Amino acid sequence: MRVPGIVAAGLLTAALLLPPGVALGVAPELPRTFVDTTYVAPTGRTIAVAAAGDFQAALDAAQPGDQITLEAGASFIGNFTLPNKLGDGWIIVRTSATDSALPAPGTRITPAYAAVLPKIISQNANPALTAAPGAHHYRFIGVEFTVSHGVVLNYQLILLGNRPASLADVPHDLIFDRVYIHGTSYVDLRRGIALNSAASAVIDSYIADAHQVSSDSQALAGWDGPGPFKIVNNYLEGAGENLMFGGADPSLQGLVPSDIEIRRNHFFKPLWWRAGDPSYAGIHWTIKNLLELKNAQRVLIDANVFENNWLDAQSGTAIVFTVRNQEGTAPWSVVQDVTFTNNIVRHTSGAIGMHGWDDIYPSQQSARFLIENNLLDNVDSATWGGTGWLFSAFRGLVDLQIEHNTGFMDQAIMMAGDAAHTGFIYRNNLTPMGVSGFTGVDTQQGVQTLDTYFPGYLFQGNVLAGAAPALYPANNFFPASLATVGFVDLAGGNYRLSAASPYKNAGTDGKDIGADIDAVEAATAGVPTPRDPPPPPTVTRFEETEQAVAYTAGWVSSSSARWSGGAAGVSTAAGAQAIFTFTGTSVSWVGFRGPQAGIARVVLDGVLVGDVDLFAPTQEFRVVVFTARDLVAGRHTLTIEVTGLKNAASTDTVIVVDAFDVPAPIVTRFQETDPAITYTTGWAEDSSAGSGWSGGSAAVSRTVGANATFTFTGTSVSWIGYRGPQAGIARVSLDGALVGDVDLFAPTPVTQVVVFTAKDLAAGRHTLTIEVTGLKNAASTDITIVVDAFEVTSTSSQTTGSSFEETHPSIAYTPGWALNSSLMWSGGAAGYTTTAGARATFTFTGTSVSWIGYRGPQAGIARVSLDGVLVGDVDTYAPAAQFRAVVFSRAGLAPGSHTLTIEATGLKNPASTDVFIVVDRFDVSN
Repeated sequence: MRVPGIVAAGLLTAALLLPPGVALGVAPELPRTFVDTTYVAPTGRTIAVAAAGDFQAALDAAQPGDQITLEAGASFIGNFTLPNKLGDGWIIVRTSATDSALPAPGTRITPAYAAVLPKIISQNANPALTAAPGAHHYRFIGVEFTVSHGVVLNYQLILLGNRPASLADVPHDLIFDRVYIHGTSYVDLRRGIALNSAASAVIDSYIADAHQVSSDSQALAGWDGPGPFKIVNNYLEGAGENLMFGGADPSLQGLVPSDIEIRRNHFFKPLWWRAGDPSYAGIHWTIKNLLELKNAQRVLIDANVFENNWLDAQSGTAIVFTVRNQEGTAPWSVVQDVTFTNNIVRHTSGAIGMHGWDDIYPSQQSARFLIENNLLDNVDSATWGGTGWLFSAFRGLVDLQIEHNTGFMDQAIMMAGDAAHTGFIYRNNLTPMGVSGFTGVDTQQGVQTLDTYFPGYLFQGNVLAGAAPALYPANNFFPASLATVGFVDLAGGNYRLSAASPYKNAGTDGKDIGADIDAVEAATAGVPTPRDPPPPPTVTRFEETEQAVAYTAGWVSSSSARWSGGAAGVSTAAGAQAIFTFTGTSVSWVGFRGPQAGIARVVLDGVLVGDVDLFAPTQEFRVVVFTARDLVAGRHTLTIEVTGLKNAASTDTVIVVDAFDVPAPIVTRFQETDPAITYTTGWAEDSSAGSGWSGGSAAVSRTVGANATFTFTGTSVSWIGYRGPQAGIARVSLDGALVGDVDLFAPTPVTQVVVFTAKDLAAGRHTLTIEVTGLKNAASTDITIVVDAFEVTSTSSQTTGSSFEETHPSIAYTPGWALNSSLMWSGGAAGYTTTAGARATFTFTGTSVSWIGYRGPQAGIARVSLDGVLVGDVDTYAPAAQFRAVVFSRAGLAPGSHTLTIEATGLKNPASTDVFIVVDRFDVSN
């Protein structure tokens, strides 16, 4: 049934009370109530918020029953608050895209839907969305939450409840349905959602890149809300704990997060977070476990897949049920009534760890756990480090039942210690012995451990492959090895018992010993969401310590997790230089903007580019502060010089060299059928079986004069074709100039071979023409020419994009601007002003923007804002005039709509003779 409002429910008060003691051996209590997420259609008006509209105003204006639609793909930047409204009708916040553009209800969203999701973006460390005290009945559908480019720390993207003073302050009836919540590959994102609320649900959603250096981080965490909670059919990715309840002391006396449903979620840690893995991405996040309960009761954990956990900041146990009175002010803390069924736990140092009492502060005793019908696979200390324990139990649990599980580990089935556990049942489980079997601290495996740590135990019907029967109780089974158990396909991962297995239907209940694999696979079908590794970097990052970067005197090293690679070069010494030598067509300087930053002078290939004012009112780390594009392919030098000058608002002249980014080559294959390739008559397609052609087909010609012309953008091109005993001679032309003839004869046939390559082309558009000459090598038997494919090498600077001249309708001007016509300007004209306060506002859609303007001896200082947030002041002075110059650039923006504002300040560098600001054009890329 639907949980009513917070006051009427009576539920919150019940959740704060600790249940009385219960008899030993009883099963855990299931959740008393479940969050009803049945969709309730809006009955009121629809408030449409277009790109650049006021989302907070819409939230303030909405009434129960209303629906707010946010423009699909648009960005809404800020820190927004869900107000507390009277009434119990739902307010729906959703994408303006149609339902058909989203996955159907009950189907998990993925990043593939990002183009139709409006983006709620925090531009700082604060939440993108906060629920006001008592806020209730909000449902989000098809919305993305993230941080803006340049943010390096965010504490939680969504905050539902924050230290309530009373039950009335607890937000409730909040549903996040098919939402995409994420940081980036480099941001310290501590938490996706803080679930300090009641009657709340996260369903069919995708939460990724929740990670932090030197601190815990979670996709989802709750410690200050009573529940109930529904967490169903989500992808959850967190470095510290993917999901945690507890971990901080509640604000309300006696509060225990209660009635928690955790079903059909994929808990996953990417291997590129693991130091030493071949895919390691270079940032050492703090890694702990996949699921942790520190203060929780009546928890159902069913049909989830838990994957990848390793030794790092903790021992690497995937599932942890360990009561904690975290800060010593909540002695009522307890973990009890936990049902763990039909799950898969795999690729981990340890599977499930538990303890009965907090060993630091007073707590309640953990009680009533059922671990039944789970597959625990590849629990392996040799691969993942850590313990290699299937189960561990310390400090006196009450009523632990482990039944019908199949597990594979390399060390211990059970490690027990510290105190005795009562009401213990271990029945009908199937495992190898491992190194130490069922063991404990200072006890021998088997009966001695059971008598010491599990008095009054029930231990029967288990298969312990490789264990010594004399060490264990009777009524169990001891095959010599796993190979003799009789699996359908042990090596292939099919852990069902074959019809011939002696353990089929041999359990104490007449069922197969171990897990019902059919039931586990049916329960978890479709749960895993493949997490593709990050795409190959579009840039190569050179840290400030690499040999390609040289320094004059005056630089010191600063070590901090805030810097790329953990360190950066810092200087305030006027004249100090950092010189970066690189090969490429573009370069970006990654540095620092902030209230202490000064002005740097930039020189490229010995030519002064100009001065870059790095002042900003707030600190921005690991930010691109300068970019040069469209360079001639080849070797270049970029020099950063400390001028000792600063913006009047700055408190110092600090210049930081954190790293340099150079576009990495991108190789794209174009099949012979691509529209970029045109053919004259005389070509035929060969798609015969077994031909070995790229993509299954190729263009073939024996017609003299037949041409194939490929038009491409890049710095290198390769023709993929055929060499063999029937091949002839082709004539190759590039950009209309004859390159020469290519003899394709070879004594044995070879397909998909590079037969011609042109390198070091100027960045831009080119044409390559292949002509059939009708000539052949004397040894050849024919004149066949094959065009199978082309491969083009380009750089990330050659992205799709557009240029917007100063007169384009997307640029709005306040009074004070004039037009100057000259061939020096892009398009023959540019807008200019000397009026303080005059603004040019450019609205665009893309992920990168560059302001093309003027630097020179008459140029002033402009103030730049992006999406309504002040970026800082840009000094456009230069001792020599530079037309069509990139004076400001920002990349890595969230896909969607943005606004860039250029404001003339009327200020100038002391060396400048005037305060001119010029808008020539804007360049946008996607």
